[in-house]
Amino acid sequence: MPNDRNHSGLVRFDLFELDLQSGELRRRGRPVRFQPQPFKVLATLVSNPGKLITREELRNQVWQGTTFVDFEQGLNFCVRRIRTALGDDADAPRFIETVPRRGYRFIAAVEHIGVNPEVASEPANGKPSPEVPPSEITLPPKSSAHMVRWVAASLAVLIIGAISSAWFGQRVTNPPRVLGIVAITNDGRQKMTNTPYDFLTPLVSDGSRLFFEETDSVHSSIAQVAISGGDTEPVVTPFQSAQLAGISPDHTHILLAHMTTPTVIDMPFYSMPVIGGTAKRLGDFVGHDAAWSPDGEALAYASNDELDVAGRDGVFVRKLIGGVGIPWWPRWSADGKKLRFTLSDPKTQSSSIWEVRSDGTHLRAVFPGWNNPPNECCGSWTPDGRYFVFQATRDETTSIWALQERTDFFRRAIPGPVQLTNGPMSTNVPLPSPDGKKIYVIGVKNRGEVVRYEPRKRQFVSFLQGVSALDIEFSSDGRSVVYVQYPDLTLWRARQDGSERLQLTSSPFRARFPRWSPDGKQIAFFGGMPGKPWKVQLIAAEGGEPQQLLADELNEGDPSWSPDGSSLAFGRLPWKTGTTEPAEIYIMDLKSHRLTTVPGSNGLFSPRWSPNGKYLLATKADSSAFLLFDLANQKWTILAQGGMGYPYWSRDSNYVYFEDLNVPHRSSVARVRVKDGSVETIADLSTLRQISVGWIGRGPDDLPIAVREVGTEEIYALDWIAH
Repeated sequence: MPNDRNHSGLVRFDLFELDLQSGELRRRGRPVRFQPQPFKVLATLVSNPGKLITREELRNQVWQGTTFVDFEQGLNFCVRRIRTALGDDADAPRFIETVPRRGYRFIAAVEHIGVNPEVASEPANGKPSPEVPPSEITLPPKSSAHMVRWVAASLAVLIIGAISSAWFGQRVTNPPRVLGIVAITNDGRQKMTNTPYDFLTPLVSDGSRLFFEETDSVHSSIAQVAISGGDTEPVVTPFQSAQLAGISPDHTHILLAHMTTPTVIDMPFYSMPVIGGTAKRLGDFVGHDAAWSPDGEALAYASNDELDVAGRDGVFVRKLIGGVGIPWWPRWSADGKKLRFTLSDPKTQSSSIWEVRSDGTHLRAVFPGWNNPPNECCGSWTPDGRYFVFQATRDETTSIWALQERTDFFRRAIPGPVQLTNGPMSTNVPLPSPDGKKIYVIGVKNRGEVVRYEPRKRQFVSFLQGVSALDIEFSSDGRSVVYVQYPDLTLWRARQDGSERLQLTSSPFRARFPRWSPDGKQIAFFGGMPGKPWKVQLIAAEGGEPQQLLADELNEGDPSWSPDGSSLAFGRLPWKTGTTEPAEIYIMDLKSHRLTTVPGSNGLFSPRWSPNGKYLLATKADSSAFLLFDLANQKWTILAQGGMGYPYWSRDSNYVYFEDLNVPHRSSVARVRVKDGSVETIADLSTLRQISVGWIGRGPDDLPIAVREVGTEEIYALDWIAH
């Protein structure tokens, strides 16, 4: 077995320090972000330099006592993370050598710096003071009044001492841990559905069934499954499209929002019996999320940038908070005295968990400084109120965490959140079961397959094999392709067949919608670091550092080159702007850096310059119409109306292709003719399992390409023990 003797101290190797007590890796004194499981693997290897540590030894050392791990994938994931953090190369290792089919060996020179244990204090003579039996304590003579006071004070001291001894002698509660995992669904459908603001939809349970949303192609519906697992069944609602929000405390009614259009943000809410039937409108408010209080007498709902509380039927509304971000996922504490909710900051792209008392006082962040930048959401209390479970994303993996809320007098609470799951599968939207013995989650492993439409077969066929990508664009000469790798959102360039790949950006920097310059020498895209706004960037096609176009802190997106390559058009991101940023179209002259606003573009985004240079195409902020701006006469006209997205021009500028969302539960690729506005359907998307972010683009021959999700998204039950 590996030797643990050095698992308490500081270990140095090359430019790195490994602090085995704090669990921190530093390079030249600067912290390197690292997940707990890869750290344990690295600590085991570094503590045994030069020694072969078998895979079985690593299993026993690092994963002992847990069954929630696909060990082979988990270990491979950890080693990849370690090599990325250390800048190591598996083919020419400086730190970790792979011994095929056996294990790993740490091969760099290691220096161990021990940590001295605390020395117990002793009397000056070096001998412990003997205890004096109570019977031998001599009391000074006092008056009876003084005696009473003296005895009372002595008793108080003894009582306080006893309480202090009990308090400081408390045992720390054993941390909660996952004992096992069981798959509840296996239907191959997407279950991580997003609203237009990227809000996640929940799992809810009545104790015998789980209710959730799932997607086939781009349209979502509400489904149910027994908590023991099995086939999923649809939940019939009176609406063509409904969003699941929650369930009543007595488990008799589900809470629904009626999605009136595919891009609507705030919606009316309804209560519907779980057995089906008439849906009752709750009040006259609209919002994007809601939850009943534990006694069922109040309804908390999020609308725009406010969190409000109404009566059980949606009337007698009062405001709790507003103007601090976009709140969603409100959840009541077990005693109904406070709410916790997720707060999204559109400018920084971050999400954090906050709480406020039910009277609107004591607003605070629950985990200030815990995750930098904040990236946690979707928390719920266990039914007994002892734990608060939530999801947090670190190092591109989303895991489930638990925060102990309270304990008994003789046990100390666990300081800070405890991680329950740890990759390689992301786990999301945790729901404690009504009996508190399980946590239901959605487990996700994303991977995309690029497909192109084949008219003769009338179906999508595989394209760019081996590439998991979206936002694909071919250069004007058709010889090269630029794309965003899915799901990590890094930027890549390759030959037209996907060969000779060159990585242009690295995680955690994220990129979207790259566009070739007309001369093929530059690529415009929008991207940024987590916790920062999306910004339009330029990068050389041969690689290099991205150059940010504007220095402000406002979100930008969808850059589009003028045909002569002298200017870039771009817009804001309506769902990321908050309440103060206008959604307008801008044009920047790349030589003078002069920025102008396109007249009449308020409320528009996603510009597309026509190849002939005559028009700018833009989309309404609610994706309900396409408009054309005639650059010669400086006027806007409506080209097409209805639910639509992802437009691209045909190379001859005669057509605009787009994703048509106008038919409920059916999506397709259509094109509209610029000359007369006539629309025709090109390809059916309803049978294509698209990735959760969606996307269609232009192939080499103007016909659409898309991305099929070939990963997994299923519901799992975690058996856990919470002391």
